Amino acid sequence: MLIRLCWPECDFWGNQWGAPRLDAVWVECSADEARALVHPRLDTAAVARSEKAGDGAQGPADRDGRPGPGYCFLVAVDLTRIDSHPAFYPWSGMWNGYCPFHKLPERRVATLKAAVSRGGRPRRPWWRFWK
Repeated sequence: MLIRLCWPECDFWGNQWGAPRLDAVWVECSADEARALVHPRLDTAAVARSEKAGDGAQGPADRDGRPGPGYCFLVAVDLTRIDSHPAFYPWSGMWNGYCPFHKLPERRVATLKAAVSRGGRPRRPWWRFWK
């Protein structure tokens, strides 16, 4: 699974704004990884949405130029919420010039626990003391 974005204090869960704020990471994975590692944590309706969003899709290319996996999830760092989204979601024009996603150092992980182990906030330079 590929991790390269986070959404600090995400308040968009279940396709509705105003949910309790949770730090989240953007998890991109293959169909096999999604079915083995993520889908068992979802209800049947969420699995169906995930299959529809990931069907034949490819995500943005990684830093090596390989197409990214097509199954994408917004995962709360405490693993209480997992929402599937289309691969283009963080790069969509819907954000009108502002996107709540922040870049993280790109890394590959084998489990959801490893995906959220570093938390959903980018590292800040030492001179930034504010939130």
